Amino acid sequence: MSNGNGTPLKYTTTCQLCGFQLIDHPLSIEANGKPDERIRKFIAALMKHLEKKHPDASAQIQQLWQFFLGFLSIGQFKTEDPNLVRGMLAFGAQLRNMVKLPPIPDADIEGAAAALGFTMDDPKREPVIAAMKNVRAYYEGTLQKPAAPEAQKPLVTL
Repeated sequence: MSNGNGTPLKYTTTCQLCGFQLIDHPLSIEANGKPDERIRKFIAALMKHLEKKHPDASAQIQQLWQFFLGFLSIGQFKTEDPNLVRGMLAFGAQLRNMVKLPPIPDADIEGAAAALGFTMDDPKREPVIAAMKNVRAYYEGTLQKPAAPEAQKPLVTL
């Protein structure tokens, strides 16, 4: 691969903990679960850096890896154990927190409302857009929960 002028493309991968940089050609990542040799070497170099320079982060990754194997294995079974179910839900939530989905711009939400047939002067358009924005906020983890209503104070008479 080249950048159009014959120069091979190279990309920089930077450690978020210390700024260490690894520069390599584009990797071909297939979603078939079988990484090629270049990918294995690339990941091995990242792991070696973490083990050497950031042993705490490396240990946390190893622990998460063990949980992930269990998560995938247990996910193939139906269980009645409430502690196991809670653990699975908690680990799933942790994984979702680690994954950064691209944001959904307001323009995309407004376009979706238009695609559903809501015109600019339709009184139902704004509530639909507000509902879509709430769903977006829920999945982004930014949905503001309404304040709990204040409990009414009992009347005290003397």
